[in-house]
Amino acid sequence: MVAGERAMCGEEGLPAPADVRDESATPTSLLTGTGGSPLVVPGCSHTGRSAWALGVSLLVSATIGCFAVTFTLLLQLGHGFSAIHAVLTALFMTAGMLPVAGALSKKAIPAMGRWSLTVGCVVMAAGIAGVAVIALHGPGLSTWTLAPALFVMGGSLQGG
Repeated sequence: MVAGERAMCGEEGLPAPADVRDESATPTSLLTGTGGSPLVVPGCSHTGRSAWALGVSLLVSATIGCFAVTFTLLLQLGHGFSAIHAVLTALFMTAGMLPVAGALSKKAIPAMGRWSLTVGCVVMAAGIAGVAVIALHGPGLSTWTLAPALFVMGGSLQGG
């Protein structure tokens, strides 16, 4: 792609990342559209598709945040965990993200394409169901009984 040429919005779609590479481009020039085409053209944010994508992204982020607050409150108020114990229990989600990001990000996710989001949602639902079953099972709840389900949930955050 010639430096200064802008990517088109709408039906033509955005250029592939390989077409966008310009070694002379700086972060400022990419944002302003001078000296090379940015990966996401700021002027394309008025399209309907980007508005839906932003809405879905905000919904997913809000859902994960609400789950985190609800989960820590459930552990603290419902099962008698201290605040630090509840937060350290939730670290298993982070531990699930790391191997999945390393293992799937190069080959599996690009091969799945759009279906990677669906697979991520299904795995997340399985993880949440596992946490719900384990948390509601009884008073003998511990960090280690929740660890496998939280690990699966963390993997779905990176896998989808």
